[in-house]
Amino acid sequence: MSIVRLRGWLDQCLHSHKSCSKQKSEQNDNTRPSRLLHIANLTRGSANGIRLIETESRHYAYACLSHRWDGIIHQLKTTTANYNDAREFIDLDTLPANFREAIWVARKLQIDYMWIDSICIIQDGDGGKDLNRELAKMGHIYRGSFLTIAAVSSATADGGCFRSDIEKDMCLQILDHSLRPIIIGARILDRQGRPNTLENFQLHYPLLSRGWVLQERLLSSRLVECNYGELAFECLESDHCECGSNIAPHGAPSQKTLAMPASYRSQLYSQSQPGTTMLLSTWRTIISRYMQHELTQPTDVLPAIGGIAQAMSISLGYTYIAAPQVKTSASQTRGFFSSHMVLGVCIYGSNTWAHATKRVKPHTLEEQAATSSGN
Repeated sequence: MSIVRLRGWLDQCLHSHKSCSKQKSEQNDNTRPSRLLHIANLTRGSANGIRLIETESRHYAYACLSHRWDGIIHQLKTTTANYNDAREFIDLDTLPANFREAIWVARKLQIDYMWIDSICIIQDGDGGKDLNRELAKMGHIYRGSFLTIAAVSSATADGGCFRSDIEKDMCLQILDHSLRPIIIGARILDRQGRPNTLENFQLHYPLLSRGWVLQERLLSSRLVECNYGELAFECLESDHCECGSNIAPHGAPSQKTLAMPASYRSQLYSQSQPGTTMLLSTWRTIISRYMQHELTQPTDVLPAIGGIAQAMSISLGYTYIAAPQVKTSASQTRGFFSSHMVLGVCIYGSNTWAHATKRVKPHTLEEQAATSSGN
C-alpha cells in the first residue's frame, strides 16, 4: 500500500502541479552526472545485478539517493581498480540495504537510472580528479534529478530504507450496524513516542544530522522520505505522509531544526524570485540550520553547502565565492557575501562553529571542490 500511495502523490505532482512541471533540467557536461547506475535487472548465473554507465552527453531521468556514509560504504566505493567491473555487473547482494531498497523503490516508480555518490563517482585511484569534478556539480546533480530518495531513519548503510525493527502493520475487521465488514489498517509509527528534544529527533532521523544532506534535500524538487515506519513525499507544491500529519518527519515543531521548511525549496526553484531581502533572510536561516549539522571532513564545510549557495547566487545576481570580496566601487559589489549578509559560511569543529572566512581563503566553487574529500 505504501508504494501505491507514493505513486498517487507522484502522479498528482506530475499532472497537477504547475511549479513542479516547469522544472525540466537542462543537462550538459557541466551539470549532468558523468555516470549513473542502470538499475534494470541484469542476471549473471543465479545472481541479480545492475551496472554503472557513462552518461556521454545524453539526457536521463534519474533518481538520487541521500544516505549516510559509514565503513561499509568505503569498502564498496568505486575506484579505478574496480571501475571496469562495475560497468559490466554489480551484484545486488553485495550492496548495503539502503542501496538495495532505494533501487527497489525507484523500480516501482518506473525509474531506470539512479545516482549514488559512492558508486557513480570514482573515489580513489586517480588522484581525486573525478571526485573534484563531480563534487563541483553536486548541486546540479540533485537539482537535475527526477526525485531524491532519502533513507531518513537509517543510521548505517545496512539500516535499510525500511526499518526492520518497526512493528508489522495490523489489519482489523469490524462490523458496522448492518453487519457489513469494515477493514481497518493500523501502523505503529514510533514505539518510543514523539521526539521531544533535538537529540531525540537526531536519534529517530539520523540522516538529517549530516551536513551534505541539507543541500541534497533543499535542491531536490521531489523528495521521497523513508521515515520511521512510513513513506513521505515532498515537492514544490505539496507534502504528504501516510499517517496524514502535516509534520514529516514527525517531531515537535520546536525541535525540527534539522528539517528545513519546504518553502525554502520553493524559493530556490521559483520562476518569479522573491525580493533580495527575503532571499538574504532565507540564506541566513539556512546557514543557521547548517551550523547544527555534522561533517566527517572539515574540508567539506564549503562544498557541502556550495550547491545551495550556487542556486542562491543565480537568484541574487552575485558571483558565489567562499568569503567576502572587497567592494571595488560604490556601485559594484563583487562576491556572494557582501556587507549586508552573514559573513561567510560556517565551519564545524570541537563542538563549536567558527566563521569559515577566518579559516578559508576566498575561492570559487570549483576550487572548493578541489579541497574536499567527499561525503
